[in-house]
Amino acid sequence: MIDVLAGAPPAAEGPAVFRHGDHTPCESFPNDKHKKNAWPQGFGQLTKLGIQRQYELGQYMRKRYKHFLSTVYNQFEIYVQSTDADPTLMSAQASLAGLYPLAGNQVWNPKILWQPIPVHTVPVSHDKVSTNWGLSASHLALSESQNM
Repeated sequence: MIDVLAGAPPAAEGPAVFRHGDHTPCESFPNDKHKKNAWPQGFGQLTKLGIQRQYELGQYMRKRYKHFLSTVYNQFEIYVQSTDADPTLMSAQASLAGLYPLAGNQVWNPKILWQPIPVHTVPVSHDKVSTNWGLSASHLALSESQNM
């Protein structure tokens, strides 16, 4: 979730909620002869296409909200929260790269046209934004214990 324009006038304030980009399958069929070998990054990981699409989503948001957003990242203007899972964290980072392309004095290395922008996470039990649709209490508890 990206809370765009946290410090903007009320008319421009509001969250943008999306899930994640394209990712590899979360598991394979029991009789799949390729199993994990077909997915070098592993199961449930963002694909190159998923990264590209999330980057383009950030570019789209930049165009759509250009009249409200600063041209450079401003910590008082945007707050980004993600679930604590690889595909959602990577999706948030790729979207932010498209939303805030480097410019001028923000370039810290001309060979690396990227800047770190914070992506916040909260434990599943405290996450009031990313509702865990259809998950039982025992599944949530198991998920929480594995993320510790």
